[in-house]
Amino acid sequence: MRRLRDSVAVGAARVKHRATPTWVWRRTASRRVLPDFIVIGTQRGGTTSLDADLRKHPQVRGARRKEVHFLDGLRTADIDRYRSYFPTQASLGRAARRVGAPVLTGESSPSYLFHPEVPARAARIVPDARFIALLREPVARAYSNHQLEQRRGNEPLDFVAAIEAEEGRLADDPAGFHRRHHSYVARGRYAEQLERWFTHVGRDRILVLRSEDLFADGQSQLDAVTDFLGLRRHHLDTLEARNLADYEREIPHADALRARFAPHNERLSELLDRDMGW
Repeated sequence: MRRLRDSVAVGAARVKHRATPTWVWRRTASRRVLPDFIVIGTQRGGTTSLDADLRKHPQVRGARRKEVHFLDGLRTADIDRYRSYFPTQASLGRAARRVGAPVLTGESSPSYLFHPEVPARAARIVPDARFIALLREPVARAYSNHQLEQRRGNEPLDFVAAIEAEEGRLADDPAGFHRRHHSYVARGRYAEQLERWFTHVGRDRILVLRSEDLFADGQSQLDAVTDFLGLRRHHLDTLEARNLADYEREIPHADALRARFAPHNERLSELLDRDMGW
């Protein structure tokens, strides 16, 4: 049996949430900045690794936690809450003087790519930010997503049953629990998601990478991101596999699911003018 390794690329130590209450950070929100960049997805596509690798760059200061989930929440009018997750302007200035170059800050919330309301919110709230999308082959992504939800206790159905139930689940609960946890196929229809982003923020502000390239060569993909953000290239001395999960069986009904994704993958390749190799 073939072993499927859900290797979420390479990176540094896991980002730990700080215990300081949010209200303490919010007291200084007026002196804090909004993100210069956001890794917007996809879920199970390597965003944890990319976030960790970016945090090792001397010109990057990350948010105080990886997934802020502000733009996909219900309190987007409270900009001070969003600012509270990022460094102060003064601290970024000190860091820039130390490294002799501008220092940027950002966050990584992989649900942003899929959420239909986030692109418009991003255009309004962070009009100058840049965005990075990691796209993983959709069958492998769906299976990894299903395995994760089962491990978390959110999915009672096996993979095939969950795929068959997805359309009905999302129809019954278009913006709630099922959309967050059971959208295995829908999240892999990347073209329709990127089209929303292109409409609201423009193509030139979005870098699209393949997760498979990140898994195979994290350094080259980090270089692509730093070039996109206008940062110096930074060599990673140590690369660590992150968020690994080993599956001791083939993906059930993979061929049928690949056929189901085929027109969406073709649409994506046309949109990006690039063969995604799926």
